[in-house]
Amino acid sequence: MFEQRYALDKIEQWAERLPYRTLRIEVELPGQTLTLEKSKALPIGFSAAVETQGKGGKEKW
Repeated sequence: MFEQRYALDKIEQWAERLPYRTLRIEVELPGQTLTLEKSKALPIGFSAAVETQGKGGKEKW
């Protein structure tokens, strides 16, 4: 069981590097199927300022 846990932890670490919104990974082992489901929530709040060119120069929104 230690080897399975180690392998699953490595899969989870690898998955964290992916740019996903939702993720579902199924691992089929003899006698069982393990499923990893994750979702990254979008940050709550205001987005960073975006600079645009207006008539008078730079404006921030």
